[in-house]
Amino acid sequence: MSEPNRPIIINSKLGSMGRFANKAFQYMFLRTYAAEHNFDFANLPWEGDEMYHVRPGVDPLPEVARVVEQTKYGLDACDIVNASKPIGDADLQGFFQYNMGYYAPYRAEIEAEFAHKGLYLKAEQALRSGFDALPGPVAVVHLRRGDYGTDVFFLPPNAWYVDWLRTLRKAEPDLQLYIATDDPTAAGTDFDEFQRVTVEQLNVPPVPHGFFYDFTALRLGDHIAIANSSFSFLASALNKTARSTMRPDPSVGALVPFEPWTSDPLIRSHIAEEMGETFMSQRARSRTKYKTRKFFKRLLPWGRT
Repeated sequence: MSEPNRPIIINSKLGSMGRFANKAFQYMFLRTYAAEHNFDFANLPWEGDEMYHVRPGVDPLPEVARVVEQTKYGLDACDIVNASKPIGDADLQGFFQYNMGYYAPYRAEIEAEFAHKGLYLKAEQALRSGFDALPGPVAVVHLRRGDYGTDVFFLPPNAWYVDWLRTLRKAEPDLQLYIATDDPTAAGTDFDEFQRVTVEQLNVPPVPHGFFYDFTALRLGDHIAIANSSFSFLASALNKTARSTMRPDPSVGALVPFEPWTSDPLIRSHIAEEMGETFMSQRARSRTKYKTRKFFKRLLPWGRT
């Protein structure tokens, strides 16, 4: 419920611009920008209403005077957050996946709002108990496939994760591995040398939303290795106890450590099609545009080396 005489901001696109993590970032922006400028805010209902202590969404949304769309991704370049004066009484639309330094002043409030409730809290506690009963620490790896393998959503080789896990295992011989993925075939046989744990092996209750246990495992794991994905990035930011957090860095061809609350959610400096077929999905490799560019590149003298 909006408060009278306070400017209000809304996001009428929350729910239609990306999936769960995108919605979470859009909610985080609304509540953070509103708190920063003493505005009220409202958003459409989303999965977080059921799972967390966020302000529940409303439908219909309050009416506002104008729509303002984000046109640039980066925090320093975003035309909304860097406007000459705060933008109130507006429908602020965008992804708002800023460097987490923007959200850090409100970290305690965000963590409190994104704490589980109800049956989701019981499910989290069951997963925590399952992890605690294992003989060693749990490393959680996110292998994102699905719509990945194109543009900035490159596919890191499984070998990068295997190399990291082997290093971990030297210090932690009883290391356990949980693989969070939207594609059960993504791991192949690459991780067979490790002690694998799955939700099916643990005494956890069924819950709505198929992504819940993967996201929560990333929030609970002792060691986390994400994809170039806002899903696993956000989970790593909400993990309060991880001993290490790693992400793929094409610049070095390996996983590198990072601090979620001072980092950008996505690495946007590398494009899958420019990196090569190893980092692309089969669908991206089969696109006519890519095949044409590859053909003409081979015709050039520097393209034959």
